[in-house]
Amino acid sequence: MKHYSFNSTNALHRALVTALVVAVPTLNAQDNPIRFGLQASFASSLVDVASEGGGLSLFAEKSFSAKSALRTRIEYLSFGKKDKMLPYYIDDWTIRQESKAEVLTLGADWLYSFDSHQKGAFAFVGLGLFYVSREVTDCFITEWGSVLEPPYTINSKSGFGCTLSVGLGYNFTRNLGLELRYSKSVISSAKEIRHEAVRDVDVIWFVEHSKNTDFGWVQASLSYRF
Repeated sequence: MKHYSFNSTNALHRALVTALVVAVPTLNAQDNPIRFGLQASFASSLVDVASEGGGLSLFAEKSFSAKSALRTRIEYLSFGKKDKMLPYYIDDWTIRQESKAEVLTLGADWLYSFDSHQKGAFAFVGLGLFYVSREVTDCFITEWGSVLEPPYTINSKSGFGCTLSVGLGYNFTRNLGLELRYSKSVISSAKEIRHEAVRDVDVIWFVEHSKNTDFGWVQASLSYRF
């Protein structure tokens, strides 16, 4: 009886070892750790409040299969100055308005890879919460071409919103990738600023008007995953 019990115990040990040998690689294959990375971006505003700019983002990415992944990110973009001339309806007066914008976004993207998440083309769709800050400087130009000094500077205008993003990308290696993103605000409290000049005898009053405006941009980003 002891002899059979000893053989049965050895057989059980061999079965457990065999099961572990088979199971461990399977578990490792299913174990997709969170990967962190950086993005450097070139961006261009789609609205007439800023020009081209750039920024950086930090992200964390979790793969759920060979073709799907979830990415969370925090991103900062700074857009350069945009100049535009505005009429003032007082004789031939005009205003040269300079504006720039900064955007901070907290978002999440769902990625789908056409080949493999480690390498190849992929598409993504994302949602984000953003905070945009605008700084606007106005220089008034009279009908004779002279500029009134000092320039009339408007305090920074800011607002919150929600963005929808879509894009395409390509991973050259498991670490290095490139992507193109289009982002558009679907809800925004950011303000568009407009001025009117009103003449009262020899005094000129500058009246400021503002309304909610959409905000959007396109960007090309270089990604590196650690």
